[in-house]
Amino acid sequence: MDADSQRASWEKYIVLFQVITNMDVKERRRVFQSVRTNGQSPDIFFPALGFTLAEFSVFYILCSDRRTSRSTRKSVLRKEGGRSGPSVAHGDAENVLSF
Repeated sequence: MDADSQRASWEKYIVLFQVITNMDVKERRRVFQSVRTNGQSPDIFFPALGFTLAEFSVFYILCSDRRTSRSTRKSVLRKEGGRSGPSVAHGDAENVLSF
């Protein structure tokens, strides 16, 4: 793979990261509903959004908050003496996509 195609791929994934992380809950629910009703092929393309189900899945998992169970959260709150914030800090695209 030459340098130009690597750069193009990198820029594509930067844009995908930004699009998917900036989606609101309503848009995400539409993607999930489409998967439930139309099948589960990772090659489903969403032309209005500009990505496939596989690309959405990867970035959704990478960028989603890790949720703890209630019992774990309660014990953490007792130890810290207050409310806890999200367990995973969201970084910028450069930090998430550096590989």
